[in-house]
Amino acid sequence: MAQPKTPKKITTNKVSPTRTVGLPSFPTWSPRPLDSSQTARVFISSKNEYPLKRFAGDESTLSDYRKHLTDEIKRVFPFLTVDINEKWLASGAGSPRSTTEDRARLCDVFIGILVDDYGFLDQTGLSATQIEFEAALQASPEKMLIFIQQSLQDSNGQAFKKMPAHYQKLISDLQTYKDGKIVNFFGNWDELSDLILNSLIVYCADTIRAIRRMPAYASNKSTEETSWEQMTFRERHEVMLESFKEGCPGFSLPSRAIDKVSHDEQVLDPQRYLIAIRLGRSETLLPVVLSACPDRFSYPDAAGYVGYPFRTRVESWNNELGPLDVILFFRTATDSQIRRHLGNPDIRVTKEDWGYFACDPERYIQAAYLLNCRTSRGLENRVLQFLSWLVEYEQLETLISWAKVRGLVLEAENRGRQTGSK
Repeated sequence: MAQPKTPKKITTNKVSPTRTVGLPSFPTWSPRPLDSSQTARVFISSKNEYPLKRFAGDESTLSDYRKHLTDEIKRVFPFLTVDINEKWLASGAGSPRSTTEDRARLCDVFIGILVDDYGFLDQTGLSATQIEFEAALQASPEKMLIFIQQSLQDSNGQAFKKMPAHYQKLISDLQTYKDGKIVNFFGNWDELSDLILNSLIVYCADTIRAIRRMPAYASNKSTEETSWEQMTFRERHEVMLESFKEGCPGFSLPSRAIDKVSHDEQVLDPQRYLIAIRLGRSETLLPVVLSACPDRFSYPDAAGYVGYPFRTRVESWNNELGPLDVILFFRTATDSQIRRHLGNPDIRVTKEDWGYFACDPERYIQAAYLLNCRTSRGLENRVLQFLSWLVEYEQLETLISWAKVRGLVLEAENRGRQTGSK
């Protein structure tokens, strides 16, 4: 694969009218022919207000550099969308620190820049940058493109020794373990610009497979997605439920209100789970009933695998909290199908990127419809997106209060069934 020509280094402080003072130049080569039908999410992580000091009087910071880098990535790679916390620190729901952590976990490409300044410590004793690194690493080591300042390469150097012990360990681990990750060291900001763009070229060609040089008939689907598509409804239904169960330990938002999701297997209904929710000093275990639709909801044979869990699977319900129904869809469902499914057109339905959240204010049914769960990784991402949405948009208190009422409704209904059967 031919590499672009390395641009000449800047040797003067003269700045072009189209450049921001203090920020380095990027390669002037044109983007390759790209397949714009495929997109991937990039998250850039670094310390915010780290001074670049490229020349005397330079006041630009690493935060400015990230914005500059974002514009250049969009120019060269039209199929990449870039997230940096400068976009939504001042607005949006939820804690900014928690939001960046979730974005780092859910992104497709993670660009991490480590410098010789650790930054502000939060209540956990870690910096925001390290929290983002660990969230991304936990989700997928393969997506991480790492760039470490040259002064930190030598573990016996003064710059390295000044860093906190956990930061030293992170840097050491990144240097010694390179399987699946691109790890580079940079000496100056011009060099970093070249390294990042060249690394993205290699990563996109090898991993994202969005370069048009691929044959027209080549599939952009992963091996797992192709395998799932070739399954029967019954096989796909089983593998979707099993993937949820296997991914369950990873369905958590560290330092957040949702601690974890655990399996609560029971003989009559093995697809029961518990979400540990922390509000203040109390923890609530919210029951979940899991279902899966192995294709579109419009296909009756596929919809039959879901059935009506809020009717048939709550008989003899013995928990004081009613369940949250989580329904996984291999493909899609629509607003009107959800209203018909719940049996009430006058319900609350919220549409998000991950799917729908529906509430029936008469029977206090709460259901999450997670769409396009076509691989185990995609399924896990949908679950994490839904959990993050519950936290960011402050839905947890309402979720629990409705579950309490739903528990009373189910108790009354089951008592009525028992009386009627006598």
